[in-house]
Amino acid sequence: MKGTSGKRVLAGAAVALALATGAGPAGAASWELGGDARLSVNGYVRQWVSFNLNDMPDTADGDRGRLSMARSQLRLDTTLSTPGLKLFASGRAAGEVETGWMHDLERQGAAGGSDLMKKYNTLDLREFWAETTLDRLTVRLGKQQVVWGETDFFVASDMVHGFDYSWRAMLETENEELRKPLILANAIVQVPELDGSLQAFVRPGLDRGRDVGNTFDTWGGRWSPQPYRGFWRDGFVGRDPRHPDGDVRDPTYGGRWRGMIAGDINYSLLYLRTFRPDPIVNPAANPYGGRTPGGMLGDDFHPTVNVFGATASSYVPAIDAVLSTEVAYIPDMPYNYDNLGGTGLYPAFLVSAGAIPRDAVGIRKTDLVRWMVRSDFNVDLRDVLGTDGSSFLSFQLFDSWHPGLKDSDNLLYWPGFQTKLKQHAFTLTGVLQLSYFNDTVKPGLAAGWDISYGGGFVIPSVDFVIGDHLRIRAEADLFFARGAQSSQADRSSDVGFISFFDNNSQFVVRATYQF
Repeated sequence: MKGTSGKRVLAGAAVALALATGAGPAGAASWELGGDARLSVNGYVRQWVSFNLNDMPDTADGDRGRLSMARSQLRLDTTLSTPGLKLFASGRAAGEVETGWMHDLERQGAAGGSDLMKKYNTLDLREFWAETTLDRLTVRLGKQQVVWGETDFFVASDMVHGFDYSWRAMLETENEELRKPLILANAIVQVPELDGSLQAFVRPGLDRGRDVGNTFDTWGGRWSPQPYRGFWRDGFVGRDPRHPDGDVRDPTYGGRWRGMIAGDINYSLLYLRTFRPDPIVNPAANPYGGRTPGGMLGDDFHPTVNVFGATASSYVPAIDAVLSTEVAYIPDMPYNYDNLGGTGLYPAFLVSAGAIPRDAVGIRKTDLVRWMVRSDFNVDLRDVLGTDGSSFLSFQLFDSWHPGLKDSDNLLYWPGFQTKLKQHAFTLTGVLQLSYFNDTVKPGLAAGWDISYGGGFVIPSVDFVIGDHLRIRAEADLFFARGAQSSQADRSSDVGFISFFDNNSQFVVRATYQF
């Protein structure tokens, strides 16, 4: 029966949970090893279940109410600390049971009709690094995460790593669970004379192709964008991690100065040579960079780009809020184009037959400026909502601005869709977090509106803190779109990232046992 590997992981997670339950009080288990060395182990066992809240136009009828995900995950973090040296390793195993609805997607064509669960059952060494500190200098070598920037939900300058959006989209609250670690040499020098620090890293090019850039559901699974659920895009568009303009073997690098000015304004200045987060397609009809793609319609790849960025944040007493801003300038950002008003994806034989001109599709570049402003407030809602104490309220406005974009460029927002790139892509988000019963019941509300392309989301949630170990979260992920697609032949010309998930609202329960 398919999904057997997921069941083995589930069984292992259950055993680990039973062992952890008897492990004693919350927090890492720790042992003295002699010679001032200490070994500590901590982690969690986590279980998700989710249910469809919509019928989906690109699948068979009767999706609403069906179980869309039954996922278990075990994470173990181990730290060995000795005088002058720290070693850290983090492993994660995830397994899913193939629900009836996922099996129907598989029969419809997801993953090419093969075992769809292989896309979700994973065993990874997430991080493995060694760190030492010599006076002002801290050096960390190995597989790790480097987090830059100030934005939530949408990325401006946090582009060192890609993210895995394939199994839960962007909906997990902890970005570190979706971020894809890389093998890096990372160093930070403290400069107290200037109230700052200088950080630099080099990625020597030892990572696998799937480790760079963002990963999306391109095999027709539960988070494929409408109308591609049940459609095996990978059968038509390949992947190329060694394209000359985006070769995973080439080093990437970056540096950031972080400091404080005027007493209480935190700021940073940064530069990155990194991979374009979202893939573009090297089209079969007009190969780019002298490399012929292997896929019938082309190959996904992540070109390297340069990023110049700055951030700032400070508390403003006059409005009792923390204000933050971030800007990232990416010159010559590459995009697919289609002069025919299509999706940018055509087989090469149409060019050979003279049906379309070769230069009708391809890749063009334009400058990109991403910027964000955010305000964070502590608000007193005790008299209004009966909360325990202060509540947290945050608003963020995000924009992707293409100052030199012309309508005649015919750049595509996303290859495979007819949506044309706009000069601005404004998105407004808000978050409200409440607290009851001594911080043991925490309702929340997150919402977002794609001002430029249309569509939005609303996510009501509640977190329960039960004792030292157990955490339960329930949420409804509700999506709304404008101009949504109903079939693969009906690709809207006005669909943005949020609209991709129209008719894919979910009710999710997540239980975590920490040890």
